[in-house]
Amino acid sequence: MLQSYMVKTIELSLFFERSWVNPKDNVVIYGRAKLWPDNVWVEGADVHIFVSGQYVATVQTQSGENAGMYRYVYQAPETLGSYPVRVTISSGGIDRDNTSTFYVKTLTITVDMDPATHQVRPGVRVKIYGYVKRWPEGTPASYATVRLRMGPLDNYDNINWPVGDNIARADGYYEINFTVR
Repeated sequence: MLQSYMVKTIELSLFFERSWVNPKDNVVIYGRAKLWPDNVWVEGADVHIFVSGQYVATVQTQSGENAGMYRYVYQAPETLGSYPVRVTISSGGIDRDNTSTFYVKTLTITVDMDPATHQVRPGVRVKIYGYVKRWPEGTPASYATVRLRMGPLDNYDNINWPVGDNIARADGYYEINFTVR
C-alpha cells in the first residue's frame, strides 16, 4: 500500500525598517507569515518577539488586505552594539522561527575651521571641515550627509539658518565652504 504525505511549513520573514539605529530610536520590526505549500497567508496567529534573548512582545498577524503581516515598534537600547531579534509563530500545529540582528550605532563629527582664529567678518571666505565616524566601530561614515546650520549665539534653539551641505568622502572627510555675509 502506497501512502502520500504532505509536509506543510510556515515561511516567517523578519525585517527592520533600518538595520542600524541611534540609541533610543525606534526599531520597526516587521514581517509576514505564509503557509506552504498551500500558498496562503497565516492570519490571526501570535508572533512572539524576543530581543537579545528576552521576550518583549506578542503581536498578531493581520487579516484582509495585509494578511499575514505583523509589525512591532521597539525602542532601541542606549548601549551601542548588536541586538539579535528572534520571532516565533505557531499555527495549525506548525512552529517556525526566524532570527536577524539590528545594530545600535551613532555618528561623531569633528569640526574645524579655517581661518583658524575662528573670528570672521562679512566678506571673509570660511572653510568648515572635519571627519564623520560611525561608532562603535570607529570607521569612516562614508558618504554621510553633513549639514551646516548657523544661528544667533543667544538662542541655540533657533540655529537653523542653512549655510551648506556636503557629502563626506569615502574616508569620512567633509568640507563646507561659504562666505560670511
